[in-house]
Amino acid sequence: MPHLKKFMVVMILSLILLVRMNSDSAAPDDLRQAIPATLRIWEMLGPEGGSVKSLAMNPVNHNELYAITSSGLVYRTTDAARTWRLTAALKRSLGDVEFDPKNSNVIYLLENEGTLKSTDHGLHWTEYPFGAGYSGTSSLTVSPADPNIIHVAGRFSGTSSRRGTVHRSTDGGKSWLPRIITSGYSANCDGLAVDPIDPDIIYAYGWYYWLFGGPFYYNFLKSVDGGATWSYLSLWSSIHSIAIDPNYPSRICVDSGGIYRSTDAGLTWTKSNSEASGVLAIDPLNSNTLYAGSQAVYKSTDAGIHWTKSSQGLSGTCSSLLVSSNEVYFASDAGIYKSEDGGVSWQESHAQLIASAVMVLAVAPSSLNTIYAGIIGGGMFKSTDFGRHWTKLPSSFEATASGLWVNPQNANDLLLLNRQLWRSSDAGLTWTAVPKVIDKMYYPQEVVISPSNPAHIFVCGFDYHDTTRFMGLEVSTDGGQSWQLFEVCLNGSGYALAVDTSNENTIYVGGSLDGKGALFKTSNGGVAWTRIDGGVFGYKSVKEIELDPMSNSGIYVGTESGFYRTENLGGTWANTLPYPVTAIKVNSLNPYEVFAAGSTGIYMSGNKGKTWRALNPGLPVTDISGLAMAVHDRVLYAGTWDGGILSLRLPTRGRR
Repeated sequence: MPHLKKFMVVMILSLILLVRMNSDSAAPDDLRQAIPATLRIWEMLGPEGGSVKSLAMNPVNHNELYAITSSGLVYRTTDAARTWRLTAALKRSLGDVEFDPKNSNVIYLLENEGTLKSTDHGLHWTEYPFGAGYSGTSSLTVSPADPNIIHVAGRFSGTSSRRGTVHRSTDGGKSWLPRIITSGYSANCDGLAVDPIDPDIIYAYGWYYWLFGGPFYYNFLKSVDGGATWSYLSLWSSIHSIAIDPNYPSRICVDSGGIYRSTDAGLTWTKSNSEASGVLAIDPLNSNTLYAGSQAVYKSTDAGIHWTKSSQGLSGTCSSLLVSSNEVYFASDAGIYKSEDGGVSWQESHAQLIASAVMVLAVAPSSLNTIYAGIIGGGMFKSTDFGRHWTKLPSSFEATASGLWVNPQNANDLLLLNRQLWRSSDAGLTWTAVPKVIDKMYYPQEVVISPSNPAHIFVCGFDYHDTTRFMGLEVSTDGGQSWQLFEVCLNGSGYALAVDTSNENTIYVGGSLDGKGALFKTSNGGVAWTRIDGGVFGYKSVKEIELDPMSNSGIYVGTESGFYRTENLGGTWANTLPYPVTAIKVNSLNPYEVFAAGSTGIYMSGNKGKTWRALNPGLPVTDISGLAMAVHDRVLYAGTWDGGILSLRLPTRGRR
């Protein structure tokens, strides 16, 4: 892995780009404010790879590609995916990326409320909204015949119904005309394809239902007049992808629980006798060669009649597939993979591209250079040099973990919660399942281990008595060999857990009760419980609990509606940060210093959460999944949902 990766220049460039974009929307992390002089730039550490939403290839120079993530990261390669460079951090949901087929300086991005257009290889972006109530979903096409004609799959959300739409622009994306294709209580256009020769011929697919809860109906439609009118091609089950032969547009392939082919522009269809399915792509130089990408790649050399499968070297589920003769690019929720032999073999091709979704993150207290992370779709990773380089750890489980503990005295001793508890005594090289956890409670959510006695393990979550859900707590005093289950409440779910380290009989469990946020306390190890939130959380679940280490009565709670604090064990509460908070970190060396994070970024308090300042300037991704800290080095680490792990060296300051 090459030297990483101080994206200081990129981050400053991204700030300039955002200032220049035509957007008046306000956000709590508004990057148009000046960056405080004392604030260092965030560093993207890795691991490399992660969830890539879409790929686009320069139609003239095939060594140049763009990759986007759903959170707004835009990466560019000029060496055929050997290395990638972050060119923009737009902090908005992106759905697709496309080049102008006749002017490779022009690039389009699809976002929820409109499109972004660059005419200088992504240096500057201009936003063109669809209009009030209209949004884009996941598909943008630029006509090869007339690049001023652009189509986007989308929807309209009205006061009483939602409609699937196809947005059409005839002036290069500056203005948009929505075309309704389907209506209902809820409806959506999931994707589309446009005839490469005649841009008035459009194929679109989506779904709708008339009554709340269904049943669902799927439709596949065709327009020959630019979307003014539509005709049904057939009654299909859900369609996932469509590809039109660039040389013979009457040849069409769709994935609908299998590959279907039409040679008469959609009038009749033949299903391929193959397990092939997934994202479809046609070789532009040989239209008899087709590819379908799912968790493997299927290839046909006879226009979709017969297929062969390859998967060695691939990881994740395909989101985008590009073909340029024998070079094939496969983007997934695990990264980008490239084949140079027509799909026979595959290699990772996401060096310096960081888009991983971090589920769990922990710094080893006894070895602050050691960091562990669990990545969705990627497994467990370890760094021993403060996150500069990462090693993937062997594991037999999918790392959608909800809890990770590192022994404070031994950085090699780990405990991970992933529907089951797993223990490793060799720094993650091997893992052993801790028995009987899900025998008591089938949906464990968070784990806490006693810092004074690692044999004491606490797990919160939920399960069912027949059809009645209950919030629960499991306690083990023998390292997980046996468990005792305590019922916290009926009709509830436990998501967050805290244990008083001075008295381990005092335990707090938070989550939801009858759809509302709730926090419970026990003073006798789980035998009896008292609700202490006073109903202040409303309809927002409790996601995180931290205890004030300087006070026996101070509690911090993170919910989807903000950060709450109490100084009297829940007698009164104050919401001091009105943004979603799913992670809280208290500086163990200076407990006045508290950090909170969620979907709008990261915030810092120097007075136990009474007031806050944003740490978001320079932050490339604002959707934060977790926090960790190397307290002696004053380095804050943040796990993100598709920007990997970030770090920020905090300035040295006094207690307050």
